[in-house]
Amino acid sequence: GYLSERLNCDPMRITKKFTGDASIGKRVFHPREGATDATLARARSELAELERAASRSTSKRAADDFCMAEAPRPISTDPPEDLPPLSGPLRRGKWTVEEERYVERVIRDFNGGLLSAPPGTTLRGYLSERLNCDPMRITKKFTGDASIGKRVFHPREGATDATLARARSELAELERAASRSTS
Repeated sequence: GYLSERLNCDPMRITKKFTGDASIGKRVFHPREGATDATLARARSELAELERAASRSTSKRAADDFCMAEAPRPISTDPPEDLPPLSGPLRRGKWTVEEERYVERVIRDFNGGLLSAPPGTTLRGYLSERLNCDPMRITKKFTGDASIGKRVFHPREGATDATLARARSELAELERAASRSTS
């Protein structure tokens, strides 16, 4: 949420940084009742100064390690022509059978280098974009032995056009079914 937007990093980076006793969990901001304008102005001023100091930080490497190491990579913006663009609120909650089938196939094609995605695309990012859900939903689904970690896409060299077309066609059908199942 707020911290990942301000730091321009993936929400998972915040979650990983603040675990255990420092866990920030799903805390929600509630304005303090009775706070004076002067108190609010001072707090905003102090926060702005801290943000400026962080952006001027002499430790560029530390900032890169903290936030930019997992900066979202561009992913394919060319969904199959007959699918409506993903929009609306992010998908949450229980996974449908169709979503699970779609994800199984994406993982297979991802590992086989057959997706329509640029090199370097993360599996987590690709799935969250295609399923219109928060990346954390993907992370929660794939934990332990099923963890997708930080897998990065590498296109298969030498794949024939027919192989790619068949894989993309089959994947598009599964994506349509997943989309219908959540509508």
